[in-house]
Amino acid sequence: MIFRTESKIEGATLKIRAFYIDDKGYPSEDAFDEDVIVSVKKRNHKNKVDISNFKLKIPKAGIFIGLEWMIVESNKYKFEREDLIKGFQNDHRFEPCLSLNTTDKDNTFRYQYGKWHKRTLDDNPKFQFTYKKNIEPAINLTLTN
Repeated sequence: MIFRTESKIEGATLKIRAFYIDDKGYPSEDAFDEDVIVSVKKRNHKNKVDISNFKLKIPKAGIFIGLEWMIVESNKYKFEREDLIKGFQNDHRFEPCLSLNTTDKDNTFRYQYGKWHKRTLDDNPKFQFTYKKNIEPAINLTLTN
């Protein structure tokens, strides 16, 4: 599996997930029996992760691959930003950031408030205006038998 990240922190971590697909076409149960935690390098990097030891069997319906941000203190990047009214403010975000591709398809989901939501172009007016397309994580998966 290959994916690209941009990180302001050396060793930021994220979780690789694989999900089976339910009868409505949504992600359902985990395909991995254990957590797959990956540490990424600082700056822009292509990350290669060997997941062959999980013996992932892909059913006819396929699978979803997900990258989960880990909201942990070690991933917190602190910075100062300028607010036009309040002046300089302390802020933070969680690393790493993922490289994205644009697509005409609505095949991306997000997990929020305890359930899966299908992402559509209407969900993100910024990308709708800028790209006129949806966004999805840039992930390559090499299949073997």
